[in-house]
Amino acid sequence: LVLLSCSKETGEQATPPITSIPLEIMQSFPLDILEPSGLAHGWNTDEFLVVSDNSNSVFRIHKDGSIIEELSFRGDDLEGVSYQESGKFIWVAEERLKKLVKLNKNGDVLKEYPLDYDNSSSNKGLEGVSVNTKNNHVYALNEYSPGLLLEFFDGALINSFDLDFAQDYSGLYVDVEAQEIWILSDESRSIYQCDLTGKPINTYSHNIDQLEGLIVNANLKQFWVCSDSQNTLYQLKIKNL
Repeated sequence: LVLLSCSKETGEQATPPITSIPLEIMQSFPLDILEPSGLAHGWNTDEFLVVSDNSNSVFRIHKDGSIIEELSFRGDDLEGVSYQESGKFIWVAEERLKKLVKLNKNGDVLKEYPLDYDNSSSNKGLEGVSVNTKNNHVYALNEYSPGLLLEFFDGALINSFDLDFAQDYSGLYVDVEAQEIWILSDESRSIYQCDLTGKPINTYSHNIDQLEGLIVNANLKQFWVCSDSQNTLYQLKIKNL
């Protein structure tokens, strides 16, 4: 187990890393999905996966937010989703149960992975999930108290990195090509470009309430996000100053 930096007892923000780069909305699409709490690429290039922590379902959606399909799976307090091309797996994160669940493309459960790590509140626990397909390591976050970047392989925790640069941590995305991790903070209203240990490289700010899902196009510096409170899918870009 590797621990870096200093853990925080609350969600209070520590020293901000770098001058923030402002983002603006390119387009937005209403979602007919209550409390969307995770976002990921799907297996087709023109669609996404979304999870809801209201219905605890997994949805396939078009990029305009329209629903293609609701999968059969019903989870418990879903707070993240990711698609793993090798094996054609869907990963979802169940916050209160501290569990990762591996599904097939129909939504059938293939395996469940109870996670063994310390956190102070079941309601401020597991958030987000994303797969590094270069080595099939799965990354997740603990929201705060403490803020953690967690790295798993085959369900076993292999690394845990303390996070102290934001007020909370609500979503993440692994950029496989660059071998970097992008971390979303709802309370800090920011997206952080980080290395694989969670050390910030750049910070991007926005003004949207309760973002909980994240997809990054690092080459274009464009971001897809979903708002839990607004039930809306947004595409963001760097603001023209």
